[in-house]
Amino acid sequence: MHSGAGCGKTSILRVLKGIWDHSEGKLLLPNDRSIYFLPQDAVLLPNLPLLDQLSFPEDWDSSLMGGEDVASIFSAANISYLVKRAESCGDDQDWRKQLSAGETQKVMLARVLFHVQHSRGAIRYVVLDECTSNVDEGTEESFYRKLFEVGGDNLGVLSVGHRWSLRRFHAAVLTVGA
Repeated sequence: MHSGAGCGKTSILRVLKGIWDHSEGKLLLPNDRSIYFLPQDAVLLPNLPLLDQLSFPEDWDSSLMGGEDVASIFSAANISYLVKRAESCGDDQDWRKQLSAGETQKVMLARVLFHVQHSRGAIRYVVLDECTSNVDEGTEESFYRKLFEVGGDNLGVLSVGHRWSLRRFHAAVLTVGA
């Protein structure tokens, strides 16, 4: 979904999520557990270790995913260096205060990848609102390639964004006008 600022893209997503009521017509959606939403204002939680940030709202448990899979997810989000920082500085730091807006967004991208991979096909749709607006195009490409790799052919992805570079990861574009 593409348009300029203030045209209603996020409003449409809020209706899809059920945060806002729709005024007319019928809205048919699959069950809520099959859709993963990443809002544009997603945040890190205070005093939560890095792997718990990844698995939130679930508590991290090493049985959730092997080390190679976790490394692959951090690599796809271009934040492998954060694992080393957590190991050397301690993982009890407040990541909200340690990371830039771009790094925070990369952790959110890693969270999406974790949940899609961990769901083993239960997540069938991913809705991403401006999820790559604070990252470079290389990270954007790496994320989307990994998302389609872990989600497989049955994963539907709806991205909202201003960048035309998002088009290459989608079969169709919905332009919302004022």
